[in-house]
Amino acid sequence: MTKKKLINILKFGTYCRVKRSKIHGVGVIAVKLIPKGVNPFPEKDNARWYSFSEKELSGIDKSIKKMLYDFFSVQNGLLRTPAYGLNGIDISFFVNYSKKPNLESLNQGESFRTLKKILPGQELTVDYKLYDEYSKELGHGGYSYF
Repeated sequence: MTKKKLINILKFGTYCRVKRSKIHGVGVIAVKLIPKGVNPFPEKDNARWYSFSEKELSGIDKSIKKMLYDFFSVQNGLLRTPAYGLNGIDISFFVNYSKKPNLESLNQGESFRTLKKILPGQELTVDYKLYDEYSKELGHGGYSYF
């Protein structure tokens, strides 16, 4: 990324921050108005993703495995993670669950779009159950408790 592109992202593509959440722990809070139909995390669109079976994840420390399931989604029985794994988690991974979300996932949590205008100070939320089999299986907002 060039310095010029980064300046444009800082000026026009930065909408949120991580902050204490009223829903769960920390969440993603709007710092300026986010129009309807906007991806509030545009830099995330270029990440490469991999899918892993439970067998491929054998031998991974239990605490690391818990984090994988906490932050990433399960599709067709496979855990989907970005190529950078846990070491490059961006702000979008702190979006909390809601039955009445203001974001939708366009492709299993790889990118998002606002469903309505989000005002400064409002928390961004998504329904994990619409794209994560693990959350459906848990029967709640996707928080795993290994």
